[in-house]
Order: sequence, then C-alpha cells, then structure tokens
Amino acid sequence: MTDEVYRAPRVQRLLDAINLKEPDRVPNFEFFVMGRQLDHLFGARVESILEELASLNPACKRTEESDRSLTSWALPPHYGWEFAEKCGMDVLSLPVTWFPPVREAKPGSVAHGQSGIVHERSDLHKLGPAPDVNVVFKRVDAYLQALKGTGIGLGLHCRSVFCNTYETLGLENLMYKLYDDVPLVEEMMDLFLAYSFEVAKEAAARPIDVFFLDDDLACNSGLLASRRMIEELWVPRTRAMLEPIHRQGIPVVMHCCGNLKEVIPLAIELGVKGIHPVQPTCNDIYRLKLLYGKQMCFFGNMDLAGVLVFGTPQEVAADTKKHIDALAPGGGYVVGSSHTITNDVPPENFTAMIETAWSYRY
Repeated sequence: MTDEVYRAPRVQRLLDAINLKEPDRVPNFEFFVMGRQLDHLFGARVESILEELASLNPACKRTEESDRSLTSWALPPHYGWEFAEKCGMDVLSLPVTWFPPVREAKPGSVAHGQSGIVHERSDLHKLGPAPDVNVVFKRVDAYLQALKGTGIGLGLHCRSVFCNTYETLGLENLMYKLYDDVPLVEEMMDLFLAYSFEVAKEAAARPIDVFFLDDDLACNSGLLASRRMIEELWVPRTRAMLEPIHRQGIPVVMHCCGNLKEVIPLAIELGVKGIHPVQPTCNDIYRLKLLYGKQMCFFGNMDLAGVLVFGTPQEVAADTKKHIDALAPGGGYVVGSSHTITNDVPPENFTAMIETAWSYRY
C-alpha cells in the first residue's frame, strides 16, 4: 500500500479506532486549526478564502484581527474537504453549538467565563435568542453535499449545558449560585439543553458519522463542581441531549479539558466512546489507557505546552511515535494535539505530527 493511500482520508479508519478496532493506520484529528496553519496549507489562496467569507456575511467588517482569528471551522464547504485532504483527516468537525455572547468580549477585557453577563435572573435577557437551528443546518447540509464521494466523514460539535452556563454566569458566580440559587442554574441549563436537544434531533436525522459532545467539566485538579452536583445537574440533561444520537447509533466523542479521572467514568455511563484531548499537563494518558482502554478511544495528548510549540520537528515525530507505540495497538487511539492547533504551533511541527501518523508502522 502506498503512502498516498495511507494518507488519503477514509472515514471508516476513524470509526474503527473509535470502536476499538485496529485501522490500516492510526488516524489523526483536530477539531480545528488556526490561521497560521491555513496560511501554510493554502498559501496565497487564503486571501481568496477571506474575501469569500466577507462576501457571504457583508455585515461583518473584515479587519486584521478577523483575518488572524480565521480557523478551519469557518471554511466554506468546498474548502473544508480540501483542508481535510491536505491534513489527511478522515472526519471534519463542524460546530453547531450555541456560543453565548459573552465570547464577544473585546481584546484586553476580562476573559469570557470570568465575569459573565448574567449575574441575577433579571439579567437573563442579555443571553439573547438561541441560534436558528434551521439556519445552522443549512450549512451542515452544504457540507454533507460537498463531502459526498470524498471518503471524508462529518462530525458535528455541540456543547451540552455546563460550560455555557458557567461562561454566561461567570465561573465564580456559578459557584455561589450552586450554593444559594440552584434554580437559576437549572433554568439556564434548561435553556441551553432546549437548543442542544433540537440540534441532536436534526443531527440524528442526517448521515453524520460522529457527534462531538463538548463540555468542560474539569480543571487541572479535577471536576469544577462536586461529583454530586455534576451527577444531579449535568448527567440527566446530557443523557437527554444524546438520546436521539444514541438511538441512531452515531458514536459520541466527548471533548473535555482538564483532569479526566472523574470525567471518564461519567462519560462511559452516558455511552460516550471517545475522549478528547487528554491534556498531558494533568493526565497520564498511558495510565488512563490501561484503566479504560477496553471502553474508550483516546484522542490527542500531543503537548501544546511542550513539544508541539517548543520542540523541533524531529522531537515532534519522536513523541508521535511514542504515543502510537503505546496507545494504538488494537485500536482506540487517534493522534492529535492536546486541544487544537493554535497559531503558536510552528507549521513544520504540525506537519511532522501528521506525516508521522501517515507513515509510521508500529
């Protein structure tokens, strides 16, 4: 088999890894990559992409800041499949989540998730309306059409309820509300659940290949709230959200930053088959593989705080081989970063990681 065949996207490759089968090679996957990598992948054609995006949404004024913040999530469908081919990725990720307006903070202001925009029930109007699900899925349908016959699958990326609630309330304020105003927390979670459940129903009615559940439940030391609170507030709502997806037999992969020691058992209970990104600063992926490798596929773990940003291409290739040797036999591992490929990652290091995944035979 030629290197070109090994490199070519093939959705079944990623599905095999998720289902703990051994594919023809270890898949590589990123939720998205940022503008520096797109400059490297598309070269001068990035300018055409930016102009096309501006024409699709004339209300958004193009600026130097908007150009720098371009990610592969924003690519029009006919560029999306080309991006996947250039990266050898078997499945593209497309966001369908509700990102609260707290994320619209200006540069230099307090980061989203710290101060929040809803401090009391009287502030709920600041949240604004949920996105129009019909509009969201017009883009999904355009992607499904563009990917037909390419071998590239499509995965939809949607939050559950916890992360949106703490970003909207502000993390510190959420901690107070979990003590003295749980009904407000539940009301907000139910607002986000109503949207996410509609998304899940629409997703289940389409031929998508993976559903990416996104919710940051943890920090570096463990869960952001007590296990009891997570089990009472997050688990039942997330189970309800995932019900249409499970009924259709679509595999679920969960993204959760932080220490996963208490997250993985909860994810398994909810029928999740993969966990992302297993940050190495607070997780021992090799230990987790021993504990949960017969129940869970592990995504990522290549260190953004280490080798991917600060190493040489040779060091990145060596670390990729180390991960593959220890985690890939028998299936259940997907090469990738410990979050997403940011502008801090030298393009030659990103290239070294994905080319090693394509060519290395363990």
